[in-house]
Amino acid sequence: MAALYAAEHPATTAGVVLLNPGPPLAPDLMARFGKAMSSRRTPGDDTARKAIEETNEFKTGQPRALERHQLNTFIPFFKERVTVERVSLGFSEITAANVQQAPRRMMGSLGALDPIRKFSGIEAPTLVVHSELDPIPSEWSRFLAASIPNADFALIEGGSHFPMVEDAEQLRNTVVPWLGKHQ
Repeated sequence: MAALYAAEHPATTAGVVLLNPGPPLAPDLMARFGKAMSSRRTPGDDTARKAIEETNEFKTGQPRALERHQLNTFIPFFKERVTVERVSLGFSEITAANVQQAPRRMMGSLGALDPIRKFSGIEAPTLVVHSELDPIPSEWSRFLAASIPNADFALIEGGSHFPMVEDAEQLRNTVVPWLGKHQ
C-alpha cells in the first residue's frame, strides 16, 4: 500500500521504506509463501486456532478473541514463538469488525490497481528491507527493489517478519543510516 501511495502521490512522498513487503503478487512466489507459512505451523497451532474459533467470543466478534486468532495466524512470521504471547495488537471494535475480511478486500483492490506496473513510477528515494527469516520469499523484495528506480535493497540477517519487535537494533541500524543519506 505504501508503494502504491508513493507511485500515485509523488509530490507528497519524500521517501519510502518498505519493510518486508507483501504479499508477493507473483503466483509462484505466493505459492512458496503459502508453503512456508504452512510448514512453520504445528498441529498444536492448528488445534489452538480451532479452539479459538469455537469460542462464543470469536463467534460474536469480540476484539480479544479475534486478536488471539490473528496472532495465531501470524505465528510463522515470528522467529521466537514466545514473542506471540507478549505482543498486543490493540484490537478495537472497529478492528474486530473488519479484520476477517481485510485480506480478501486488500487482494481484490490490489489486483484492480495493477501495482507491479506502478512501482516503476515511484520517484522518492526507496529502501526495500527484507528479513532473512521472513516466510515471504526474498525474491519478492528484490523484485520490488529492482522495479523501483534507484531503490536500495537491504537484508536483515537472521531477522523475522516483525523486526520492529524481535530485531529492533538491526532494523534501526539498517534504516536510520539510509534515512540520514536521504533527508
